[in-house]
Amino acid sequence: MGNITREKRDSFIKQIIDETRLRGRLTVRDACQMLGMNRDAVQRYFKIAEK
Repeated sequence: MGNITREKRDSFIKQIIDETRLRGRLTVRDACQMLGMNRDAVQRYFKIAEK
């Protein structure tokens, strides 16, 4: 997963949740572009955000 701090990870997850609430839905592709991250990492954050 690299050297991403817990705070940074939580920030990414919060961005995903906030953007989803704003748009009503958010695709992995849109989140990849928004966060500048690869698809696998974003999918991991989506799974965490679902909980």
